[in-house]
Amino acid sequence: MTRFDRYLLRFFVKVLIILFISISGLTMVIDVFSNFTEFAQYGKEGGGIGQVLLEYYGARILAFFDRTNALFCLLAAVFSIAWLQRTNEMTALLAAGIPEQRVAKPLVFASLAIALLAAANRELMLPNYRDKLSR
Repeated sequence: MTRFDRYLLRFFVKVLIILFISISGLTMVIDVFSNFTEFAQYGKEGGGIGQVLLEYYGARILAFFDRTNALFCLLAAVFSIAWLQRTNEMTALLAAGIPEQRVAKPLVFASLAIALLAAANRELMLPNYRDKLSR
């Protein structure tokens, strides 16, 4: 793995994490505000609204990752390549004789690794939370 591969993977992972946190956070905020009365009622019964939100959204985050990981990988890869174009790093790489497929190879392998992580999440983690996800 070359230094450039590590640089591109680090950028890809940063973009992926930012996308996941921002979109899942936005989804949670919208859901909390639209169902606030139910959460407040369960909070009175179950030891506080924070505990109820943590239990409810802890399982929901795993399901959200399962549904959206492919889209986030695609967006992070597109953003990473576009960033290389914008900062003229792609021009320098192509001028050095590095083909475009070689530049995209670390992104493909990172996306495959995230797909494997999502499959493990779907097969190992989500079945443990099926009762909480059906509430």
